[in-house]
Amino acid sequence: MINKIDKKDFHLYPFLSPLLEIPDCPKQLYYRGTVPEKNKNTKVICVIGSRKGTNYGREATDYLISGLAGYPIIIVSGLALGIDTQAHKSSLLHHITTASFPGSGLDPAVLYPKTNLQLAEDIVENDGCLFSEYSPETKSALYTFPARNRLMAGVADLVLVIEAEEKSGTQITARLALDYNRELAIVPGSIFSSYSRGTAQLYKSGAHPVVSSNDILELLGFNREMGQASLFEEEREKLLSQLSEQEKYILGLLDAPLSKDELLETSGLPTHEAIIALTNLEAKHYILDTFGEIKKII
Repeated sequence: MINKIDKKDFHLYPFLSPLLEIPDCPKQLYYRGTVPEKNKNTKVICVIGSRKGTNYGREATDYLISGLAGYPIIIVSGLALGIDTQAHKSSLLHHITTASFPGSGLDPAVLYPKTNLQLAEDIVENDGCLFSEYSPETKSALYTFPARNRLMAGVADLVLVIEAEEKSGTQITARLALDYNRELAIVPGSIFSSYSRGTAQLYKSGAHPVVSSNDILELLGFNREMGQASLFEEEREKLLSQLSEQEKYILGLLDAPLSKDELLETSGLPTHEAIIALTNLEAKHYILDTFGEIKKII
């Protein structure tokens, strides 16, 4: 079901009320799903990046989002291909509330991109939400994407740019974040990649480089000594308690990345047992095999 909230009622929804502070606040928002709950301790992160999205960008997105599990955080993105898609998928995987602002109306017949129709359903079914200022049957157009970018920046406490080319919609959202006095963070990338040129420009404009989830948490003002960290640790311990002894053992060997051969040799386990444990850990997204190098992501 698609519902509507008028501007005069935005103040009733803490997640939406920051939109009242920005220029050109939308007159209404249509939504599907559950409007995220937000209190004074909750922070909203808008995660954006290139639609093409490199392997590095996707891995960095999942790595950073995974470390935010257990904190009162909402992940916002735009449902686009590439980094947006990864941001939503990683949020769902790590049980973090996610909300999307697609560049179209919300009717499935026009929702853009069509390849993410199932992802949109997954967001709604997992207590997330889809938002659009356009009537449900509105198709995406060149003008709808820059317009929706202001909404993502508007609801955010921090905008995190994973990858960006010099001229892109990602740059528009990042510039809006600075205009709206939101925190802006970037993920450093290779100097040889065109997807790092936009982030390099943003660094010159005052964006904060981040290389870990802790960097993001510090920017958001989370104090690990205030008990916020324990939320993640409790969730992590709960997940680990569900593993077999072999899986726990293999995971414990991955304080640093290892090749598959090194891991099999170091484990000392019978080869078939070690391979079964590795297969299960990868299926559960506890480890990542990148070009033959296995690393822990929980």
